[in-house]
Amino acid sequence: MSKRIEQINALLQQIIAEIFIENIEFEPGILATITRVDTAADLGHAKIFVSVLPLAKKKEALDKIRKSIFEIQKIVFSKLKIAHVPRLHFFTDETEEEAQRIEELLDQIKEEDKV
Repeated sequence: MSKRIEQINALLQQIIAEIFIENIEFEPGILATITRVDTAADLGHAKIFVSVLPLAKKKEALDKIRKSIFEIQKIVFSKLKIAHVPRLHFFTDETEEEAQRIEELLDQIKEEDKV
């Protein structure tokens, strides 16, 4: 990954995090965090990965984000000073759930070893 793409990823992450705070009204008790951004080398698209807590509310949070995509894209376009702003695509980051599953499996193995 080029240094330029890394810089764009970092800028997008910062800008979108600010948009989440200032412009997107999530239900009370929902915390949505940008965990990473992967921008294509040609700047055509950017995948935005979002972690949502509580996990049970991730669908609702992602629906809210996707309904606000045009507003988000417009704000990013106004703040990101580059010739071609990538089209944004949002996904839930499954890392937290995978870590929780691994923890549960490790706990299960420990319990089986005690027997």
